[in-house]
Amino acid sequence: MNDNNDNNDNLDMLAGLFGEDEAYETISFKDEDGNEKDCFVVDGIEVDKEKYILVVDCEQFDSEEPEAYLLKEIEENGDEAVYKPVEDDDEYNKIIILLQDEDNGYEMKF
Repeated sequence: MNDNNDNNDNLDMLAGLFGEDEAYETISFKDEDGNEKDCFVVDGIEVDKEKYILVVDCEQFDSEEPEAYLLKEIEENGDEAVYKPVEDDDEYNKIIILLQDEDNGYEMKF
């Protein structure tokens, strides 16, 4: 049974990320050009049993308009997960709209 409220729930794994000191979890991934990127995880959501995270390039984090990536979990192995960028436009737009609908502390521009 799939409840619509479940679609907007933040991932449990991200619940502890936004404490008093606003420490962000850091992950690394390869972008579409094969370059290694270190990014802060700033948000996450689970939709239809799929997990997504919104990450911001660490080097651009303090800039006025940092570059962000939407990643989808494709594999989970114990404490580690494997993510890939969301490439399907319909899927990307759906998840971004759900993230925008949440009460969060950041603004997204496209």
